[in-house]
Amino acid sequence: MNFKHPVRRLTEDSNYISQKARMSIIDYLNSKHLDANKYYVDSSSSIHGDTLIVSLWDIVGIETINKIEKLRDSLKTAGNKLKIPYPTGNPGNCFSAYLDTKSDKLIAIDYWQ
Repeated sequence: MNFKHPVRRLTEDSNYISQKARMSIIDYLNSKHLDANKYYVDSSSSIHGDTLIVSLWDIVGIETINKIEKLRDSLKTAGNKLKIPYPTGNPGNCFSAYLDTKSDKLIAIDYWQ
């Protein structure tokens, strides 16, 4: 998948996060009746203290950002200096998951605005 950050499907065993953390996020998505197969883990996850912060993109969010990047690239190639803004709001159901590093349990979800 062509995207600005390397991403891996959440449901794949080989991932950027531990199996237990991955299952905590999948359980959350299932509780919200969201398809975990449509979510991708961003490689830019980070740890702050005892908290792992994981960015998750859904397929709609990735497709939206990719369309805008292609449009920007085509405008640059044409020599047009018109700036195309990124969409405001959440282009899908993209969010950050906060997990306790000791237990790999989900602490909080922050939907992007």
